[in-house]
Amino acid sequence: MTKQSYSWKCPEELEEYVKPTYFADSNSKEIQDSLAEILNGVKTPKEAAIKIYYFVRDEIKFATGDVGLKASQTLKIKKGPSLLKGSLAIAMFRGAGIPARYRLIDADEKKVKGIVDNVSYFLFPLYRKLAPDHIILHIIPQVYLNDQWLNADPLFDKGFFDGLKNKNVEVLGNVKSIDWDGTTNISPQEYFVKKEIGTFANADRFIINATKRIRYLYYIGTFYLFNRYIVKIRNMVK
Repeated sequence: MTKQSYSWKCPEELEEYVKPTYFADSNSKEIQDSLAEILNGVKTPKEAAIKIYYFVRDEIKFATGDVGLKASQTLKIKKGPSLLKGSLAIAMFRGAGIPARYRLIDADEKKVKGIVDNVSYFLFPLYRKLAPDHIILHIIPQVYLNDQWLNADPLFDKGFFDGLKNKNVEVLGNVKSIDWDGTTNISPQEYFVKKEIGTFANADRFIINATKRIRYLYYIGTFYLFNRYIVKIRNMVK
């Protein structure tokens, strides 16, 4: 597999933000092959970043699942929550030679009412107790364009987001759109940040630590009702 080359160059001082990591495995064959198809004919980093954003937003459906997967694995299964979609977006930005980093947050489980089903909402405080350091880790991908870092968070696919809007979910009341033009910040997660953890070029240790006790919850089907709810909400707009 030959890594794709693009006409733009990463600034030298930002080179750590284009390197692959374990979870953001931007040099994998799966990601490089996908980028070659998605970015065919693009002329600028901004154009490339926009195409990557929409690909991850809509082709990788929002869903729960095994949170310990690498970006290339997420690309194969085409679904995932913030930890998976966030790492995939970062890996694809980096694979295209565009600096990208992890913005890590502790999500406020009290502010996601309506985004999850009632049973999952009731259980979220338990997940916080189980999680190391009692943090519900979420990823907001950031990309470097036009000399600034921008949130480029593709968490909700359009179908799920439109269903939530139709349901008038209160927490999304200020989020009018999840479309992105490569010049502004976009992140539906902005409205349920409990605490900022920081920004990082490599978030491997955070992801491993945050998921080591809770991955089994996915294996035993704890989030089955949540996934059924996601499909129901997405179908509201069909």
